[in-house]
Amino acid sequence: AAAKGGREEQHQIQVVSSGSGAVAWRLVLEPGEAALCLKLVTLRVGRGPEAPTRVFIAVGTGIQQGEDVATGGRILLLEVSRSALEGAEATEPGAHHWSGRVTYAHQFKGATRGPVSALC
Repeated sequence: AAAKGGREEQHQIQVVSSGSGAVAWRLVLEPGEAALCLKLVTLRVGRGPEAPTRVFIAVGTGIQQGEDVATGGRILLLEVSRSALEGAEATEPGAHHWSGRVTYAHQFKGATRGPVSALC
């Protein structure tokens, strides 16, 4: 995310529609931050074996602040959903509204921490 012409570039995570290829939802990352790994995870919401599950997008990032500062990183847990637009047929292109939110974010800081480059 180097400054070019007085502007600082920022990386982003995008959900792309499979039909049209258009960007359905995006999350702009912090300056100097880049996504290094991504994984779909299914987590149980609630207690017990009968609790429902939901699918999240887990993203590991790296934050580079300069060569003299230790590199940090974050784990982001994103929840992205799609809902039908009112009065539209579900099969029509553009008949859905996408929304997303960061459900969980944990930042690793300090000399002993680093970027999150793998999710298992």
